[in-house]
Amino acid sequence: VEFDASESSDPDENEALSHEWDFADGSDPSTDKITTHTFTKKGLFVVKLTVTDMKGLKDVAFVEIMVGVRPVVNMISPEEGATFAVGETFVFEATSVDGESGEAMMDDSHYVWEMRQHHDQHWHPYLPPSIGNNFRSLPAPSPEDFLAAT
Repeated sequence: VEFDASESSDPDENEALSHEWDFADGSDPSTDKITTHTFTKKGLFVVKLTVTDMKGLKDVAFVEIMVGVRPVVNMISPEEGATFAVGETFVFEATSVDGESGEAMMDDSHYVWEMRQHHDQHWHPYLPPSIGNNFRSLPAPSPEDFLAAT
């Protein structure tokens, strides 16, 4: 997994920052701004980044890393191959389960939906990514509206 703290900043401009990544798996921490780490065990790891300025002031950030079998995603709506009329609003909904145990895995805040228009063997972005599950999209665009949005 690659970890990147290059966007870290300090309100006191031009002040050097130090970084420490704690991978929560018993391994040695990394002090690189950008680093990679290989997790050797399955499970949920809460990785901690501590950024310290020259005055000793610190801030921390956390990211959860799930190591193991990929989740199995089941698209509920829209169904595969569904088409939409111009102006029609449609619902997006999915479920996911752990690839090993089959237990429900993610709450709705972990779903990220990306809307694209696919044609002629390529695609175009249409809407910015949306987070959540079971939401209604904007109405399907007309071809003219889509061209204006790209």
